[in-house]
Amino acid sequence: MQVESVGASVLMKLGYAREVVYEFGAFDVKGPGFGFWSSMSLPITGALVVVTAAVMYREHLVGRFATASVPRYAAAFVLAFTIGSKVLSPQYMIWLLPLIPLCAGGLWLLGASGLYLGACWATSQIFPEHYDRLLSMDGSAIDLLLERNLILIVLWVLMLVLPPGDERGPVSPAPEGARA
Repeated sequence: MQVESVGASVLMKLGYAREVVYEFGAFDVKGPGFGFWSSMSLPITGALVVVTAAVMYREHLVGRFATASVPRYAAAFVLAFTIGSKVLSPQYMIWLLPLIPLCAGGLWLLGASGLYLGACWATSQIFPEHYDRLLSMDGSAIDLLLERNLILIVLWVLMLVLPPGDERGPVSPAPEGARA
């Protein structure tokens, strides 16, 4: 399990990590339970994607899914993949950059953007600032990693519970005879 993944951060915090090794181009954490949780990555990611799809489908069924909802659910799918995966690379944060500003409006946008920027800041503190400390399993570096990963989980949940539709304000209907 890659050192920055959600699963690795939880298991390191719980004291299950024994060592960090460089394998297959990444730093992996080894210890009791890591093999099992690494093998659970695909089912966990699949479950998160299914939950995201179910929420999106429910919105569609009740008539609340609109074009303005697409960036929000795209961000939710990216986050589902990111937090469920056994690898969480810093560049995954970039995948959210074009989506988060389009996912909501008003205070909801402020909240989502604040969480996203907090996750970006924590990522920049982990890599490259404190990566050596993380690889040596320093408690404060593990705490920072866990905080970043918890922010990503909260951001995923927020994407699923944001109010439906475009929160930027009412859209006036197109004049009769106008083409879309």
